[in-house]
Amino acid sequence: MNGDNMLQKLKILSLAGLLMFCFEAHAKTELVENVECTFNSDKGSEYCLDERGMPFSGKRAQYYNNDTRQSIESYRNGYRDGRVSFFDNDGKISERLYYKSGIKNGMDKVYYSNRTIKYLKNYKDGLLDGRMDIYSEDGTLRGRVTYHHGMLTEGYCVDEEGRKTIIGGKEKSAYKDNNFYDCGV
Repeated sequence: MNGDNMLQKLKILSLAGLLMFCFEAHAKTELVENVECTFNSDKGSEYCLDERGMPFSGKRAQYYNNDTRQSIESYRNGYRDGRVSFFDNDGKISERLYYKSGIKNGMDKVYYSNRTIKYLKNYKDGLLDGRMDIYSEDGTLRGRVTYHHGMLTEGYCVDEEGRKTIIGGKEKSAYKDNNFYDCGV
């Protein structure tokens, strides 16, 4: 076997070993329960420390008294960062949303207990921003509203008979500062 062929095989084996190590490290992401969190009023979100008193980075799991999972939360440098999932008492998903440095950023999906979507709403820098869809428990679209920097800008609701009502005037001014219009669902 010549030297070039041997070097080629060594490179392949090294790369395979590195890939296996990375895959194992990712597959073994540990859910931590013993994290101490306090509310940080400056940022409007939780701040968590690990058992050594350092800002927590990793995944945190919380449980109801009946040992059913209540949430799985991703943290970086002490703040929620990434996907956060909440579950009801029966262990069914109730909400899935995303954070960046402790602030809501991205799609927020809220579910009924039958796992159909209730709300699809988007956050940017902690404020409702963009389209929000509202559904009834049977999955029927009940409304669509648009927000810009936490302020309702336009939208409509659909009643049980299929009649559309445009949201305007008084309703628009009442739904600001991240209060959202739920079309009565």
